[in-house]
Amino acid sequence: MKPPLWKETVLAYASSGPLALIGIGLPGSGKTTILKPLAEEIGAVYVNRDDIREELTGNPTDHTKEPVVSDIALQKISEGLRAKEHIVVDATNARRRDRRQLINLIRQFEEFKIVGLYVNTDLPTSSMRNEAREKRVPEPAMARMHNRLTLNLPSPEEGFDSVIVTNPPPVSNTPQPRLSRRRLYTKLTPDDTGLARLINLQNLINFTGRFRLTPPSQLHLTLLHFGLIDEMYEQIHTVTGIDQSQYVKYLVTFIDRLNDALPDRPQTLLPTRVSVFGYRNSAIVLEFEPTQDMITAHREMYTALLQFLKDCDVTDPARFIAKTGALRHSPVLTPHVTLSRGGHYTTEDITLEEITFGSVPLSIENYLG
Repeated sequence: MKPPLWKETVLAYASSGPLALIGIGLPGSGKTTILKPLAEEIGAVYVNRDDIREELTGNPTDHTKEPVVSDIALQKISEGLRAKEHIVVDATNARRRDRRQLINLIRQFEEFKIVGLYVNTDLPTSSMRNEAREKRVPEPAMARMHNRLTLNLPSPEEGFDSVIVTNPPPVSNTPQPRLSRRRLYTKLTPDDTGLARLINLQNLINFTGRFRLTPPSQLHLTLLHFGLIDEMYEQIHTVTGIDQSQYVKYLVTFIDRLNDALPDRPQTLLPTRVSVFGYRNSAIVLEFEPTQDMITAHREMYTALLQFLKDCDVTDPARFIAKTGALRHSPVLTPHVTLSRGGHYTTEDITLEEITFGSVPLSIENYLG
């Protein structure tokens, strides 16, 4: 009987040189049923974290000794790599960062082809098989892993030479969402009186040199700046390999969290000074003393930004933020309205009046298409 296409592909890789086969799939999906005999057939080093847990604790679902389990698994993989033997890794590998750690380790040995084998069994079937086991994975954990895997489907962009799917889903004709060139930031806009005061202040300040006044429609106060949607995707993709559809999924959640954090009542602010701000002090701004509502909102927004970057598999979000120009100022709340770009300024006997701002919710539709 002719073997299935996925197996023919794996055997072809194994016949051409050292192979590292990384299993991906839910508990109960059938990974071990496929991978263990396959490892025996090709004479591979077989690494199964459940087997290691059972040896250590007597229970394959006992996660109390995960650091030791990880050390033993990595030791077995490393020994196989140094011996240039085929390697089969049998684990859920639901998170992209877990797979990337394996890929980065294996990439140190150039002879190896790295193939991901995604055993694509649906959650109801996997859960039914799990329930039939003597030692089961708890149902909430199954659901978490399913959600995690759904949002982190394996892709060659992670560093695999190939990703094989045992039960591929139907091909979708739905096009990828197209990212806009729009800038994402949370903002507060002035009421009519406040807008008139800002315009009047622009007229009172003595601007010199090459400057461009901010149009009235763009006079707003930024709580957290994210940057251009498409450029940020390119920067994150370069670091993590995330694909665009996953980026958009996480972006939707991020925007929801930003909207939840926006102050739900008007904020009346007292200006503190006119100053310069931004890259090379290129903006002339009006700074304000933040309210407690704004401080709380910014803290929640920055937490949402860190979580968004973690969701996108950025391993050190704070470092990524520090190295990314658009995000560099996000950890610190400096409430201001940009009055002008470029040029210089002087002020004489100008009275700064309080201004009332209101929140502007974000919509994902504005950033797609």
